[in-house]
Amino acid sequence: MPARPLIAPASPPTRDDIAESVAHIESLGLLPVLGKYVHEQNGYLAGSDAQRAADFNAMAADAGVRAIVAIRGGYGTMRLLPLLDYEAVRRDPKIVMGFSDLTALLNAVTARSGLVGSGQYKDISRLHPQGRLRIASLCL
Repeated sequence: MPARPLIAPASPPTRDDIAESVAHIESLGLLPVLGKYVHEQNGYLAGSDAQRAADFNAMAADAGVRAIVAIRGGYGTMRLLPLLDYEAVRRDPKIVMGFSDLTALLNAVTARSGLVGSGQYKDISRLHPQGRLRIASLCL
């Protein structure tokens, strides 16, 4: 079963956001893998800048990962941009998906690695079943 990492590079997801995101990924026949710091909270952020960047960088460097999915948008992603390993993404291309504040990350990945990200119209935790089909077409 292919693994699909779920990370929280912006605002902190609720327990329900995480559970619903996991359920969506599983409904596609994929194995959800939570980033190490998904459950962290640092004020209005899902962990410190270093923690949030570490989750992205770990997934970017993992050859078994084919797509990185942000659980939700929010605020704070721009603070991560100088900390991200764009060379790892360039060496081993993968789909990067996110919403809202993740636009900054998607644009940075495109500008610094030459890859194209996918903006979602909603947080993955709140996707309607047809939205899951869109993710399936990108992830499979």
